[in-house]
Amino acid sequence: MRILKLPVPAYTYSHRARAYELSGCFTYSISVRELPTVLNCSTAMGVLSDNLELLKVAMRAPAVVLIHGTKTKALTVAGEELESVPPMARDDKQILRHYEMTCVNLTSEMATYRLRTDGVLSLSWTGEVNCFTCYICPTLTTSTLARNLKIRSNALRKTLRDRRVVVAMGPGQVCVYSLETLLPKNKTSI
Repeated sequence: MRILKLPVPAYTYSHRARAYELSGCFTYSISVRELPTVLNCSTAMGVLSDNLELLKVAMRAPAVVLIHGTKTKALTVAGEELESVPPMARDDKQILRHYEMTCVNLTSEMATYRLRTDGVLSLSWTGEVNCFTCYICPTLTTSTLARNLKIRSNALRKTLRDRRVVVAMGPGQVCVYSLETLLPKNKTSI
């Protein structure tokens, strides 16, 4: 199984500011099925099915952690409170500060298949590329929480939508497909 790591900002309530202030970042891990070693019609249908399940799991994953004294709660991108805070690793390095903005990077998966001489598409490489830098507020209030969860939801959908399959068709030709739909994005000659 591969792991998709989602950064989850954590906010601690400040009585002085009467708002939640950014205090760190966690990483929530989602298990993702391995891509098939050979891509054909039947394995492609499995990839499409797995993508739908991945989207459902990602939308139910924690998007923000709110700490108020001794009480801690995690919310999904829909603003629903999870019954308990799931296990997450603390990773404050996920938070980036650029040009007076606080952000986290989201990565998308990229896989390369090559067309063998027998006509079979075989997996040759998988990796991640930086897909989107998502703004996170340094302070949250009850009035800004919904808007920030909506921004997070859109960024997460974009991250999953931007996953790519690159197919090396032969000398000098490459096709790029969306991993979400397996529809071609472009065909390039090198």
